[in-house]
Amino acid sequence: MAGFTRQPRCTVNGYIPVECSIHTSQHQTADTFAATFALDDPATPGAAWWANTAPINVTIMATNDAATGSMTQMFQGGVDKVDINWNKRLVEISGRDNTSEMLEAKTNEKWLNKQPQDIITDLAGRVGMTVQFSGTPPDRAGLRYNQDYNRISELDSYWNVIVRLAREMSCIAYVKGTVLYIQPWDYIGGGDFAITYVPPSATGAALGNVIKLATARDLVVAQDVEVTHQSWQQKQGQAIESKWYSAGTGGLFSHRLKAANLTKQQQDAVAAGRLEEITSHERTLTFVTYGDVTLQPGMSVTLSGTGTAFDMTYVISDIEHNWSWAQGYLMTVNVRNKDPGRAKTQIK
Repeated sequence: MAGFTRQPRCTVNGYIPVECSIHTSQHQTADTFAATFALDDPATPGAAWWANTAPINVTIMATNDAATGSMTQMFQGGVDKVDINWNKRLVEISGRDNTSEMLEAKTNEKWLNKQPQDIITDLAGRVGMTVQFSGTPPDRAGLRYNQDYNRISELDSYWNVIVRLAREMSCIAYVKGTVLYIQPWDYIGGGDFAITYVPPSATGAALGNVIKLATARDLVVAQDVEVTHQSWQQKQGQAIESKWYSAGTGGLFSHRLKAANLTKQQQDAVAAGRLEEITSHERTLTFVTYGDVTLQPGMSVTLSGTGTAFDMTYVISDIEHNWSWAQGYLMTVNVRNKDPGRAKTQIK
């Protein structure tokens, strides 16, 4: 049987590390990285440079095969910590992506009658980021309120404000490079990765196109799920309520939220988004396979061959890319989704 050999490569600011890992996610948290260099490698900066330089910006590039493929940008951000091991003559660095700039910047502003997408675009632009929206704004452009509607940040970080506003669009927020993505929980884009499983037989072991495969079902989330959101409108002096429901199997899982001064449309969007967030973790799948620089959170994974309800399409939640001289390039991928056909219904 003919085989193949590939030459995966990873560079950190153009330098080749002893090992490197990147954790990329779609869970409203910063992507992170860690890399190790030989302190005495003449191609890398010396100990004095690592001991004194700040800030250190990082761009990580990689390819599945240096002989046939071009380099793909996998990470862009900065170093948070530098550790020098003088016994082993190694330097270890770690850090976060550009989400860190929005986590560290604070604001104490009042936005009058502004839509969430306007505020998100403004805050992201202040740190040099563009925004890609895939969600539906909760309020129509040009909507006039009967009374002034204020959004006050109260000395919160840019990132917390952005995440809160994204929820009002039934969306999540995450960063890739210099782009801030605002997308629904169930958004899929960019292609599909197919996993094929062949059960063991009397003449052979189980087969598949991945190294390890594990599936799980959360029986709490698999129940009927009900999300209730309540809000008190200060100027109108009234309480409003939104309730969304998704039918499952078994008992009832009830979740309640509260917030102040939301419009009914904004509250509906928050409740519907929270319902999608909860039910999207009903079925999960984790697999380990040979690394692929083209695989990104937001893409889909389709499993077939188990002969069970786990044979379905999933959304990629997070990926752990690992490069090392000992093991080459491997990745661990976590995916999630609700049962196909499971819908949400607005009750109130």
